[in-house]
Amino acid sequence: MAEAGKAHDGGRDGARKARKAPPMSRNRPPEGMDLPAWQVALRRQFGVRQNFAMENLGEQEFLSDFRVRNPGSGGAYTVTIRGPGLGMNRCTCGDFRSNELGTCKHIEFVLDRLQRKRGAASMLKAAYRPRYSEIWVSYGARREIRLRLAKEAPERLRQALLQRVARSADVRESTFALEIDAVSELESWLALARAAGHSLRISHDVHAMVGEQAAAQALANVLARSCPLGAADPALRDLLQLPLLPYQREGLVRRAGRPRADRGRHGTGQDGAGDRRCAPVAAACGATTRADRVPNLAQAPMGARTAALRSHRGAGD
Repeated sequence: MAEAGKAHDGGRDGARKARKAPPMSRNRPPEGMDLPAWQVALRRQFGVRQNFAMENLGEQEFLSDFRVRNPGSGGAYTVTIRGPGLGMNRCTCGDFRSNELGTCKHIEFVLDRLQRKRGAASMLKAAYRPRYSEIWVSYGARREIRLRLAKEAPERLRQALLQRVARSADVRESTFALEIDAVSELESWLALARAAGHSLRISHDVHAMVGEQAAAQALANVLARSCPLGAADPALRDLLQLPLLPYQREGLVRRAGRPRADRGRHGTGQDGAGDRRCAPVAAACGATTRADRVPNLAQAPMGARTAALRSHRGAGD
């Protein structure tokens, strides 16, 4: 992934160059450009040349939420702008959630339009300090749950949240990376915020991660109970709808119980690049779990072929 927080080179001049530059090949990167930089450049090149409709959904001119609509396809996504650098902004489109680059064409479109305005450079670099606290998923080579604490956050909530901080992501903006399993405490944090009259905003994909963790743990419980010998256990084959090679079975057992955010890098904008051998069993996440069923493995990123577990009575906790 391109370095998170690194500013887009050139600012307004860079965007202008991207609009006027000859089209970059989508089949191979230019000489001397690495894969992540090429993928970012492609999205920027495409984004700045679009004629999307953009609506500011917030109160601030630059650091705000924007609704981006494609008049041709009718698609609409929400882009959250928090700064000029890679990994600082968010989009609800599928490409942003899966490409591990920290940007997408919609983000690049919005940044380009904002950078054309007077004062954009200083405003985009200003620290984002809303009166509310927020928790969201940071997408990149490693997915993280991020926390931004407002100065107005009540002390009890502040202490409860800071106890689950894994590291500081941006001290200037009071932004922290939370421990992966901290999402299990969302309801208690929301209760503390409501009791104090403080606004704690949690993005929809954080709730999705709760489901991923539950599905991953349920899968781990099933395999531990039904296949005590691990990948070599003959019972594992009986649970599979599709035959798996030995290394795929090993990958399935090794990854069971580990939510996607805790698995490290799968690759940058490609078909499971960097972890291709285990791609068929890369995502035991996002599956709906019932107490009496083994959760199906969700489709691996970018269309990799996956395996699914058969229904197995008595699998739930």
